Amino acid sequence: MSPQVIAKARQLSAWFHAFLCGLFLIPFFVYGLFTSSVDILPASKRLLVDWGPIILESMALAYVYGKLLGHWYLPLEKNRSLFVKLLTSCIVSFLTAVTFSLLAGVAGVIALKSVESGLGIALLGMVGASLIVVKLLPFIAPLGGLGGWLVMKHCAKLIEQESNEVS
Repeated sequence: MSPQVIAKARQLSAWFHAFLCGLFLIPFFVYGLFTSSVDILPASKRLLVDWGPIILESMALAYVYGKLLGHWYLPLEKNRSLFVKLLTSCIVSFLTAVTFSLLAGVAGVIALKSVESGLGIALLGMVGASLIVVKLLPFIAPLGGLGGWLVMKHCAKLIEQESNEVS
């Protein structure tokens, strides 16, 4: 298998996981913007607006993890099982959520100028992120499986084209 096919699989996986992350996070952000009351404190409203970059950071993390684990979608000796495709997407989602929570904790340390408060935010965020991933698993797993199947199907075509060119 050529390095180009492996790179293409990783790239497809990266974009798919960034899309999947945005699909789940952006509606929460929009809901928060439109349901906040008019008399909300300016600092709270500012914190709500700051979630935009955090969501983009999460999508970037999903992109990076999707790219790192994208070769799991490649059919090496035989096609990967549905379980492996689902597991890959769930692992990427979990790593994204936990890393996002750690970044939120670091941001908390910087914003609050208190290491204890920031670490508390990070730990609470890691537990919360884990629970969110588990709660969203019924939605993440089928979409991850579908995306994994599409990535694998495309990679199988690339491998077939590569073998036809060599022959």
